[in-house]
Amino acid sequence: MPIFLANGEVIGHIAIFDSKPIEVSPEQLSILKIFASRAGAEIERKRKEELIQESISRYKTLFEGSPVGISEEDFAEAKNYIDEIKARYRDTLENILEKKPDEIHNIYDRVKRVDVNKALLHYFGVQSRETYYEYLIKYFQPQTFKSVLLAFDAGATVFEREIKVKAASGETRFLKAKRALLPGAEKTWSKTILICMDITEQKESQEHLRSALEEVKELKERLEAENVYLRHEIKQDHNFEEIISQSEVFKKVLEKIELVAETDASVLILGESGTGKELIARAIHSVSKRSHRPLVKVNCAALP
Repeated sequence: MPIFLANGEVIGHIAIFDSKPIEVSPEQLSILKIFASRAGAEIERKRKEELIQESISRYKTLFEGSPVGISEEDFAEAKNYIDEIKARYRDTLENILEKKPDEIHNIYDRVKRVDVNKALLHYFGVQSRETYYEYLIKYFQPQTFKSVLLAFDAGATVFEREIKVKAASGETRFLKAKRALLPGAEKTWSKTILICMDITEQKESQEHLRSALEEVKELKERLEAENVYLRHEIKQDHNFEEIISQSEVFKKVLEKIELVAETDASVLILGESGTGKELIARAIHSVSKRSHRPLVKVNCAALP
């Protein structure tokens, strides 16, 4: 009698042998079929059980050996309590947590931590699951947990953010934490997973870069200020770059140039030929608001 699996595959036979001819009645044939059917069901059950155990073993290997921190959590009781208080207060979860912040602790106490891997224990500087759970209670962050609850209550299945934690060793770490409801648990919140990635080195690099950019900006501003100061000194000491004079009387002329250059007034420059009227004009232009525009000279004597 062939032994079938549920998909119709024949995986063997049940056979009965004797030293003399066998006459098989319909009843005996039915019994043999029943035995073959039971044998097929049992073999299939064993195969599925082996596949399940293999999957569990593979998952455990991946879970424990993962380079990122992973924690399995059960939010089912927390979800039931949230539904209860929403019905009791007849209000939204956000309003309830605003008016009664202690409810956050009541919800937090109902979250079950199923398992945690070695990488996450290392991030928090603890040696065992028990000390990890104690750490979570000791350094509980209500605002972070509140954001998670509001996101899940609003229908989100994934919540992600960066967090700063102080490990049991005193070391500060930056983690990128992602908490997700697993497929099939969207309504009950019974299966959630927390994945944490250590981004401390990345954060430190960003901080060093930010400090370096601020230092460059500060040096640039200082250099610009020194440049402005030096240009001013040059104009005072060397008479507007093109003018060379040590005369105290002429310094008063230069002071008047600075005063009039700030205005839009027209300036009449008088002097004999060769006394430097054009240099005075250039000096006024160089310190005026129009210094970034060209200085146009017109020979009025040549005009008809």
